[in-house]
Amino acid sequence: ERGQLMVSLKASAWQGSGEDWKDVSLRFSTSRPSRSGWLPGLDPWRLRYQADERNQAYMARGVFLMDDAESLVMPMAMEKAGEMPSVSWHEGLSGVEYRLPGHFSLASGGKREIIPLKDREADALFSYYAVPKLSSEVYLLVRLAEWSQLFELPGEAGLFLDGRYTGKTRINPGLAADTLELSLGTDGRVAISRERIQEESRRSLFGGRVTETVGWQLSVRNNRSIPLSIRLMDQFPLATSSDMEVSVSAPGAEINQEKGLLTWRVELNAGDTWQGRFSYEVKYPSGKRLILE
Repeated sequence: ERGQLMVSLKASAWQGSGEDWKDVSLRFSTSRPSRSGWLPGLDPWRLRYQADERNQAYMARGVFLMDDAESLVMPMAMEKAGEMPSVSWHEGLSGVEYRLPGHFSLASGGKREIIPLKDREADALFSYYAVPKLSSEVYLLVRLAEWSQLFELPGEAGLFLDGRYTGKTRINPGLAADTLELSLGTDGRVAISRERIQEESRRSLFGGRVTETVGWQLSVRNNRSIPLSIRLMDQFPLATSSDMEVSVSAPGAEINQEKGLLTWRVELNAGDTWQGRFSYEVKYPSGKRLILE
């Protein structure tokens, strides 16, 4: 779904010099340290044997912090919109400098003053993202193809959707790629589930080797009154020893064999439900043990 995104850049001014500033000129620069926020993701899930008194093994699991275009970012926003001053700006070698007209007074150690710098609109593509293995939440995302002139400054971000405050995060344009992806929070009108398929999950022993198969069913229901696009992600384990064998079956999914990631891109009309299945099979010597899901 295509639409427009309004970006409001605001500066947070505070000083603790021990001396009140009266009628001073203010300039703000983007040459500052960066921080960032994250979406839930999946780390490559590698099988490793662990030598202990029970001769058991474990399966490493983790949460992958999204990088590049997967960063969760948003510009600073305020509960109350103020009038935009006539701010001039200059882009130098180390960043962008904003010069405010007039003079300002800042008490030492006083409250932070929020000063609007600029407003811009950008073309955006809205979609949903979910990792049902890690969370039952569905995230509403917006992607910006041309964002470099919108965000120069790392900082805190307020998230607003349909005029409603939905939360806050961090922005770090230094971590983004050509396409910037913003999270606008979660949407409870889109329901997801992940359930084990018992008839496809089994364990057998033959010829000194154990074969374990695990099957899962994913489900998405669009309870909204309009169509939506959603990206679903899951994973399968990766072998780390020559005596392990892993295979996966995931109809309709993009399979990343290197990272063990599965991606479904689903289009749903209002009120519709989508279901998908996947399974993986692991073979290993009977003298060892792996704890799967």
